[in-house]
Amino acid sequence: MKWSGLLSRPGLIWEALSTAYAFRRRGGVLPSRAALRWRVATAYGSSEAEVSPDDLIRFLEWRRALRAHMRRNR
Repeated sequence: MKWSGLLSRPGLIWEALSTAYAFRRRGGVLPSRAALRWRVATAYGSSEAEVSPDDLIRFLEWRRALRAHMRRNR
């Protein structure tokens, strides 16, 4: 995966780090490979699929908007 798309959106870097931490394995710092393969398989139908940078950016934007919405509606 090319990270240049994410690096061109510096406002999403914190969201990317937050997402990685949210998917981390219990007691760990980074997500497990098994969890990442499962997430890719549920999104693309195959755990071997390559996530496009555009899809990653859209997901991070969606997650950031959802979290902002949830904070506003507490």
